[in-house]
Amino acid sequence: MSGTVPLRTGRTGAGEAFSPAIRRIARIGTVGFVLANLLVGLAFLTDPEPMPYYPWASLPVAPLPDQPTLGHYPASYTLGLWLWEFTFPLAILRAAERASLTSERARRAVLVAVPALVALGFHAYCALVFPQPTPTPWEPAVTAVCYVYCQTYAPLWSAVTVGTVLLGVGGWLAPRDSRLGRAATAGFGLLTFPLGALALYDAATWGDGGR
Repeated sequence: MSGTVPLRTGRTGAGEAFSPAIRRIARIGTVGFVLANLLVGLAFLTDPEPMPYYPWASLPVAPLPDQPTLGHYPASYTLGLWLWEFTFPLAILRAAERASLTSERARRAVLVAVPALVALGFHAYCALVFPQPTPTPWEPAVTAVCYVYCQTYAPLWSAVTVGTVLLGVGGWLAPRDSRLGRAATAGFGLLTFPLGALALYDAATWGDGGR
């Protein structure tokens, strides 16, 4: 017997993983995600070194006039990064919608497991690769706990970030009738907001098929 659990229909409609309202939000968010990438790309046209700690990531000549800085980067780069952080989860949701998910398991993988892996990947980058410049409040981060870590670089917050990822994995693996699993998913969503907005949505629609 297949281990794939079919989606409940409810207000989502037969075979639909997400409600019309959520699909609409995902489409709008994806437009914002594209805009975020354009703002980041604009910085490469106005500044010879848009990322001071990666001088190799630049064009030979910046064809447009300089723009003001915000934090460590040109203003459009910083604003684009912040917009990217909040719209990236919606772009994931849009990709999942276009993939035509047909099972509850696949839906929850997108809402909880994928954000957990993304959070772990970004933390590994920040802890092991990122040169850790002087923190400023303008520096964006993909999750709330990552933001605190990037403001302090404290080992304690590194451990909290990894623990938060494990919390999300636990929530994803928990049975659908588990209150503890729902609480773990909600806690993961809160600690990893804005990326965790997907997990918060999963916790809020626990067991109702995404209504």
